[in-house]
Amino acid sequence: MVRFFALLGTGYLVICAAMYFMQDRLLFFPRPNDANATRKLTPYAWQTRNGVNLLTGWLIPAPEPVNAPLVIYFGGNGQDVAEVAEIRTHAANTLYVNYRGYGSSSGSPSETAFFADAEHVYDAATREFEFNGHVILHGRSMGSGVAVHLAAERPVDGLVLITPYDSIAAVAQSTYWFLPVGLLLKHRFDSLSRTDDVSAPALILIAENDRVIPPAHAENLARHWQGPTEVLRVPGANHLTATSNAETMAQINSFILRVGGARD
Repeated sequence: MVRFFALLGTGYLVICAAMYFMQDRLLFFPRPNDANATRKLTPYAWQTRNGVNLLTGWLIPAPEPVNAPLVIYFGGNGQDVAEVAEIRTHAANTLYVNYRGYGSSSGSPSETAFFADAEHVYDAATREFEFNGHVILHGRSMGSGVAVHLAAERPVDGLVLITPYDSIAAVAQSTYWFLPVGLLLKHRFDSLSRTDDVSAPALILIAENDRVIPPAHAENLARHWQGPTEVLRVPGANHLTATSNAETMAQINSFILRVGGARD
């Protein structure tokens, strides 16, 4: 019996060690940019350097840039922002940037890197681009945590959070309930802990059938949001289809233009 429990304990420690050392592969899924999309987006290419790291992306200007807000988009952990930029629909100046290690951006992904790069991108973009002075952050899935962090560090006029979470740690703990996630996780993306530092209005979109980030985590974030909060629930949608219908996109665009002070 003693030997059995010793083997069981050893096996558990091996699983914990494997999860610790494999967590980057489980969380980050860097993708190259789609070649067809980048060819179409070439005229809008943008890049900046944060130290030794090159960050690449695209600024898609509004028809009248000086009368429209600046939207900074932070994608999901496996999303190609070039594909999103190619089909963008809202009438704002919109900046899509590849995370470190994604697309043609250099470096390796991590929570610390994403947060530092987001601050750098904000500073560079607000200095370089023409817009009406209003900044809106648009974060999807993992990118919602990057957006919340940036909103706590820089002035913004609103946030659009698509299938967000309270924290990656909470999501992971609900999935890997048998592991001490709090001790193992390096990249916590703890949005809930930053809500007291953000007073900007937020549109929080919740997909009814989200199995990647269960709705309870987005609802918890919404309950603790300190600024004005609009919750948009999408019936029948899952994590990937949350913004796939025209009505949902119209509501997102309406929010962006309303809080972004766009002129008619």
